[in-house]
Amino acid sequence: MSSPLHYVLDGIHCEPHFFTVPLDHDDPDGESLTLFARTLCRKERLDDKLPWLLFLQGGPGFGAPRPTANSGWLKRALEEFRVVLLDQRGTGMSSPIHSHTLAKMTPAEQAEYLSHSAPTA
Repeated sequence: MSSPLHYVLDGIHCEPHFFTVPLDHDDPDGESLTLFARTLCRKERLDDKLPWLLFLQGGPGFGAPRPTANSGWLKRALEEFRVVLLDQRGTGMSSPIHSHTLAKMTPAEQAEYLSHSAPTA
């Protein structure tokens, strides 16, 4: 099944997904953020029960690559998998980390916010 936001590009069925998740999983009712992922599958394999392959790009600050063609590593991966391209926290279409948000926090609060660690005494 696909969402109304899906599209097909070069034979690849692309579907966007937005997830609301807690900033701190130890405080599920606290502040939340949005994560974005794009799932990809060859159009002719949409009904197949394919395993998932999660792609995490190599560096911070950049969203997952947007598919532009059915080529390279993606073409090979889509032969056997459904691929998930995740915009990790603070990248791409996931909740950004803004300097103006951090500016309102103390250095200790900034560290906690960015690391998701519990405060220390």
